[in-house]
Amino acid sequence: MFRILQPASVSTGVHNITVATAIRWFGWAVVDPVLPIFIFMFSESFVQTGLLASIYSVVFLLSVPIVSFISDHIRAKYVILAGLAIYPLIALSYYFAGVYGMASLIAVARALNGVSYALDATGRATYVRRHTDKQKVGTAFGFFQIFTQVWRIFAMLLAIIAIAYFEIHELFLLVIPTTLIAMAIVWRVQDSPCDYQHTSNWMSCIQGSTYMRFIQEVLIWKHSLKRLAFTSFVINGLMAAVMLFVPIFLYTDGVSLDRIIIFSIISSVPLLFGYHSGKVADRYGMRLLPFVVLGLALLVGSLAFVSAYEWYLVIVFAFNTLASLGIIIIDAEMTRCGDDRKYGSLSGAILEVAELAAVVSPVAVGLSITLMGQGNTLLALAGVTALAAALGIKGFRSTAS
Repeated sequence: MFRILQPASVSTGVHNITVATAIRWFGWAVVDPVLPIFIFMFSESFVQTGLLASIYSVVFLLSVPIVSFISDHIRAKYVILAGLAIYPLIALSYYFAGVYGMASLIAVARALNGVSYALDATGRATYVRRHTDKQKVGTAFGFFQIFTQVWRIFAMLLAIIAIAYFEIHELFLLVIPTTLIAMAIVWRVQDSPCDYQHTSNWMSCIQGSTYMRFIQEVLIWKHSLKRLAFTSFVINGLMAAVMLFVPIFLYTDGVSLDRIIIFSIISSVPLLFGYHSGKVADRYGMRLLPFVVLGLALLVGSLAFVSAYEWYLVIVFAFNTLASLGIIIIDAEMTRCGDDRKYGSLSGAILEVAELAAVVSPVAVGLSITLMGQGNTLLALAGVTALAAALGIKGFRSTAS
């Protein structure tokens, strides 16, 4: 029934995977805007908040090397289904954490989420890369972003009403039915046997997916892939810090939960530009990327000088506009530069770099806020990002030429 929204460059399988993800994200997005606040309620400091939030990323990092190797050997849709099957357990862990006030269940939920997202995201990205023309992959990722974000924003609008009638932990229960619907859609997706490397020797497969082999594979990447991985680390580190701590800044300043949800909606609107960002990525590619990072540095620095809720809205809106463009450029260029026989490993590596940033950033920024204060931390973060952009301009220009 959503076929009317399917661009000609996007295959039916990629379209259906996108629809399934949008439905699953709908359930998650009802509670996602206040998830940083929920985690903060179980913490005694910004450092503890960062540590608790980063459990997800640590487990993700441990899972991706195995998942990405397996994704090169089986149908991508089975990898996605395995990830989706874990989400109901995550929802129940968060729910009972709220009921019994147990921080340990928050840790369990974060850990389970690391495994589930490693399976879900790696399988999804692998499927898209296998079933999309290389010259149109930016457009395909852009379509995925805009379609899923429309559903996500609609769910957050619903959350503004729901938060007045339900406790935060009760909202997690909506994740269960939406995940089951998504699994039913993915199960029916076609995944041709010729599109994956089949193996019947599972013991060899598991032994082959060692972390050292994964690291060695990344180390032999050509320079263009390494530059893209470094830029992905910078952008995702910034996003992890901004989207975790800015809602907490607002909450500690006395902003109500419904206004924090509105903040999340406004900050998500730039992701609706994903289809057009994909076209920009396909046209300009790596030549534009360092300037995107420089723009992010300026915006993060400007957060140190504002206190009004409305200014936070404007700055984070602009920040996410540039960040989403940067991520799509990286996805598109990694696909063009990578080996099409190893899209599973490539997809996993991109996610691995992003989550490594999500491990380091919340803890480092949380510690910095505790020691240096909010304003000084934001200025230091902006300075480091600007330096990374300056170092990248010459390298990306030479790669693009």
